[in-house]
Amino acid sequence: VHGEGGYVHDQRGLGHMMPADDPAKTRIRNFKPVPAVGPTPAITNIYGKYHGNWYPTHGLGPVARCMNINHGDRFDYLVSLESKQASLEAYGMGKYGPDSWQGKAKIVKGDMNSSLIRTAMGKSILLQHDIMSPRPYSRLNVLTGTRGEFRSYPKLMFTYEQKFGDGASHSYFDEKKTEDLRVKYRHPLWKVAGEIAKKVGGHGGMDFVMDLRWSYCLRNGLPLDTDVYDMASWSCLVELTRLSVERRSAPVDIPDFTRGAWRCAKPFAPETFDVKKLGLEGARDAGEQQKV
Repeated sequence: VHGEGGYVHDQRGLGHMMPADDPAKTRIRNFKPVPAVGPTPAITNIYGKYHGNWYPTHGLGPVARCMNINHGDRFDYLVSLESKQASLEAYGMGKYGPDSWQGKAKIVKGDMNSSLIRTAMGKSILLQHDIMSPRPYSRLNVLTGTRGEFRSYPKLMFTYEQKFGDGASHSYFDEKKTEDLRVKYRHPLWKVAGEIAKKVGGHGGMDFVMDLRWSYCLRNGLPLDTDVYDMASWSCLVELTRLSVERRSAPVDIPDFTRGAWRCAKPFAPETFDVKKLGLEGARDAGEQQKV
């Protein structure tokens, strides 16, 4: 019924306030040289011009998957609201001094952007973007239904009612029950490849598992889990949230990139795969059919 996702990541020190020619930039993850205006990095110039959620995909993807977006449901419209700018300007002045260009920089982008999305089937999604506030990392990752709730930040937490009105949902389960549920509902692909993924690394093994999944699809003639329609539906929110903020949080329609095909596209559901085709030597339960 309701989901929450976001990208909350303190990135004030990740190049946004460094001089454009600072060689330290080459050591910052994901930073690529871009044209600058005077001493100001282009990324900071962007901060000075645009509102909205610039990175919706990171937190939205998991929620969209669980809600079968473009596979039985679709995004309908959104409203977006943004706080004032405070943290990045304060950081620039406090770290580099009031006489530096960092201390004088005027930023348009607010600290926190919060957007609400309504789906065609009546679900709601809260999407947040904040890379300027001094706060711990979070992607929110919340799902709420008619019987309970799941969330994974700041840690994995479950709650649900065995029977309607039994009161169990008024608090989260203890650590033991939470761990038991995590093991019980662990994705079969993680069961097979989890230990290898931890050794290989990459965002805690997630990168490896994702690469393993798409390579399995390609090798076995299966459609990829995420397609160009998903890319368009998620990424267009960058522009649409900007429009909403600049129109005093007015509703903005989200295009149907599937042109109605979302109504007949099959919802995401487990499909059988043969773990022997994963290419993992010694994979557990290698002779059995697992479900993904």
